[in-house]
Amino acid sequence: MNAPALLKLVSDKVFANERVRIDGTEFHRCTFENCILTYTGAGRFILHDCDGADGAVEFEGPAASTLHALQSAYADGMDGWVEGIFASIRRPNPDIHVSG
Repeated sequence: MNAPALLKLVSDKVFANERVRIDGTEFHRCTFENCILTYTGAGRFILHDCDGADGAVEFEGPAASTLHALQSAYADGMDGWVEGIFASIRRPNPDIHVSG
């Protein structure tokens, strides 16, 4: 198994009125004022002790494709399966298998 990629560290920065791509970044004590956090699925991210990170989120690329697949499955009657995925995510040690 490959070691996880190192994340770019950003600390104590204020972002205002912009799109912030969060893939591959670890944010510490940052503030997001009127920002859109964009996630493409190109890498993991960490938001630690940040303000305003619960605002607008935008998904692009593979992350958007995954979200659309889950939405379609839910709409097509597979709501129990989708809810099971979210229940697993909420557990301290999620039973989610990731490859690649």
